Amino acid sequence: MCIGRGGGALVAKWTACGLWVCALLACAGLPLRAFSIPLEHERSEAEVQEAEQLVETLEGSAFSDEVLADCKSASLLTWLAARHADGRVVAASLWGMAACAEDLHPPDALAVASARLRSEDRGVQGGAMAVAQELMPHLPPDSDVIARVALLASEDGDGAVRIEALEALDRRPWSTEPTVVDAFFAALHAENAPTVVATALDRIQQRAAGFTADDRLRLRLVCQLLTQDRDPAIRGISAQALAQLDPSAPAVLQRLMELLEDRHGYTRAIAADALAALGHEPAIPILVAGVPDEAACSWKMLPWTRLNGTDDRLTFVASPFDRVDHSWLMALEALTAGSDSPFVLRDINQQYLGLDLIAAGRDAARWLEAHPRLGQGGDPPSGDAP
Repeated sequence: MCIGRGGGALVAKWTACGLWVCALLACAGLPLRAFSIPLEHERSEAEVQEAEQLVETLEGSAFSDEVLADCKSASLLTWLAARHADGRVVAASLWGMAACAEDLHPPDALAVASARLRSEDRGVQGGAMAVAQELMPHLPPDSDVIARVALLASEDGDGAVRIEALEALDRRPWSTEPTVVDAFFAALHAENAPTVVATALDRIQQRAAGFTADDRLRLRLVCQLLTQDRDPAIRGISAQALAQLDPSAPAVLQRLMELLEDRHGYTRAIAADALAALGHEPAIPILVAGVPDEAACSWKMLPWTRLNGTDDRLTFVASPFDRVDHSWLMALEALTAGSDSPFVLRDINQQYLGLDLIAAGRDAARWLEAHPRLGQGGDPPSGDAP
């Protein structure tokens, strides 16, 4: 079919005459695919032959680094991505376009990305996503490519597609763009896809300051629920997001205090970090009493395969020494940094890690004895946290 640049819908003038033209070409024995995606810059016969010769240089499912070295073939790659019938060639051309993003003709690149994002071929869709990611920072908010990528991020289905769509959207200053905010909000509700949820949470907590008041509220309510998720990474990143989205809310502070007793070290460590960032002094005696805690404060999510075929895995680490007590001591240092007599964490040597942390814990206890006022902020939380 004859697809217009405006987002994949049939354009009126093409519906009027495009099918008739295609039919004539078919009778003449010419390839119908030549009109699959309209381009502003069409290729001459010589350039078409050059593009076909370029196809012969394919190495497996990609063009060689030599072909992409100076990006002189960017326009030919765009033509191949729009015109070729072989999904392998289309995918390779799209990945080549992404590698040569600065040399693309933007209107043609947008037309190709918009159309190919609708492909059911994983390789083609992945290549189109790569092109969209390169174009994303420069697009107007009402771009069809943004809308299409936002839809892919929102729809239940292939987790890799959703994650890479979120990554592409995150190339924008998106916190006040309703279409993108809604896509991230939808990703927080992804079922049986913890990596999708974690990816969305991570980006949300990084951009929390830019959201509107209404978006901050609805995101905060979801994040508060996600602090009860079964995945430690989701509980921990949700705690970070809460501290960013509504730092003064009593319910947020209470929930962060409860998470200091979470069953997993990563979540406990991140909750301490969030409370330190908020300057919440009632956490001080709990942090001091929590040493020693030799539990690991890292978490690896299940591996997944990106659209380019490579394996990936989200890994979260709360302390360079991967121990809760070290993380809590760092939080104590950060929390008291603005006081007249802050706690200063001694240097920790990996070779003597256990002994150094025991000594640092004793330092913290002595410091608290010398500054009892800071230790009167509140009592430890009670009850079991998820």
